[in-house]
Amino acid sequence: WLLAVKNEVFPTRHFHQRICEFTQSDISLTRNFWMKDGRVAAAKIEFTLRVSRDAAAADGMEVQSAWDDFMAEVNSGVENEKQKAWHTAHLWVRSSALESIKNSTILSMVISVLCAFLGALVFTMHPILSGAVTCTVLCILSCQLFTMVNILGWSIGPIEVIALIVFVGYSVTYCMHVAHSYAVSILSGSSKEEERWRRTEEAVQSMGGAIFGSALTTAVSCFLLLFCTIRIFVQFGVVILMITVLSCVFALVFLPAVLMTVGPCRGKREENPTQQAA
Repeated sequence: WLLAVKNEVFPTRHFHQRICEFTQSDISLTRNFWMKDGRVAAAKIEFTLRVSRDAAAADGMEVQSAWDDFMAEVNSGVENEKQKAWHTAHLWVRSSALESIKNSTILSMVISVLCAFLGALVFTMHPILSGAVTCTVLCILSCQLFTMVNILGWSIGPIEVIALIVFVGYSVTYCMHVAHSYAVSILSGSSKEEERWRRTEEAVQSMGGAIFGSALTTAVSCFLLLFCTIRIFVQFGVVILMITVLSCVFALVFLPAVLMTVGPCRGKREENPTQQAA
């Protein structure tokens, strides 16, 4: 523009005046220059990077670090802080936010699992039962994380973090029903192994149908989300379906096996007054 319109070459002695004229030639250029009292106070230069806006946090942080080094080299010879250049991008903000989320995920999961343990302890009134429920929940979360990362190939982002933290309470529900039914069972046996077996069998028989029915209705409801065109809804559908299936399987298979192995016992006693009279 400077050569074609003004027949001048850069740098020109009328720099600030020419910049004002240049921005007036195209209104869209005004967003790239900050003018103060007819002089250029600051300018913005846009670069297009071959990096996706939805890149993983680690990739975004790596590119940002490279730009930090580049800008440090550019500003190395500038003494006035106000004249130094700086860089920003949507990718930097997103990557930093995702990195913060990932760093807080472990702490959030620990707090969620601890709350699950305390909740199970309140309803079962036994540390072994609450420990069994917590162990089952940790196995569910581990399988869920493995499926999302290794099988589905998802990167750890907001949806995955929400799935690991928020749905802890959802995965506890099924296990809590089985453990509570075991705790209130009045059955006994001639040995600890027999008592555990009978109480576990009663817990599964009394709660198995309700747990399976609840899981089935939830799975059918979220199945429709798999056909959405918006990706976040599809991911939520997959996560809910996954956590429902895992919770149901672990509550009806894994947890009963744990209860039959280490479940608390009441000791040998008669089952009820009716049987004793008979």
